[in-house]
Amino acid sequence: MEDQFLQFENYLAEQLTDDQLKSFEEKLQTDISFKEAFDLYKETHDFLKNKIQNEAATEEFTTNIKQVSKNHFKNHNKNKSKNWFISIAASIALLIGVYVFYPKSTPTYEEYISYPTANFTTRNSQNETLVKAQNAFNTKDFKQANSLFDKLLNEDIHNSELQLYQGITLVELYKFEEADQILSILASGKSSFTTNAIWYLALSKLKQEKYSDCKLLLEKLPKEFKHYKNAQKIQKNLPE
Repeated sequence: MEDQFLQFENYLAEQLTDDQLKSFEEKLQTDISFKEAFDLYKETHDFLKNKIQNEAATEEFTTNIKQVSKNHFKNHNKNKSKNWFISIAASIALLIGVYVFYPKSTPTYEEYISYPTANFTTRNSQNETLVKAQNAFNTKDFKQANSLFDKLLNEDIHNSELQLYQGITLVELYKFEEADQILSILASGKSSFTTNAIWYLALSKLKQEKYSDCKLLLEKLPKEFKHYKNAQKIQKNLPE
């Protein structure tokens, strides 16, 4: 039998072709077992997405649920739809238990890093170096971005926005001493980039496995900060 979970995931991700979409939605209307399984999968997927709020964990869940599907469909066919649905429900319930109720592992930089979108050129579209730096950062070409940010900061040494992006870039390049120096200055200042600097400095410490330093920085973040919930999750699961 075709891997139904893969269909479900592709449907939710809007990755089906027009023909596949038409076939899928027709099946939802005519196949009760198929619709029940899809509704269960969607509810579980949405629950975990809201519960975990973590892209890496959600992707891992999706991968595991697909594997459950593949293993199950090797041994079941369309004539066993009732047993199929019960087995699917049990498998999803088991995975919910694993992801929601079991202790979480030590958080990692890769789980929580998200990059702001560089948008310098709306204010100065005539600066070729600025345009190149923006594009390099947004495409995650951090080596090129680092070189360009160095050049720009030589000309505008007090530009807090460029300093923030350079700090993030240096963390990605494992140049922690330089990154932490830049981000520490921003984090102790009073610019509009101060809170973001604290967050990315904390993530730098997390990447270096300096957990005590990371925790102290996360405690400084205000509740209204957009990454506050993730900061709380990191703190909760950091080693003592």
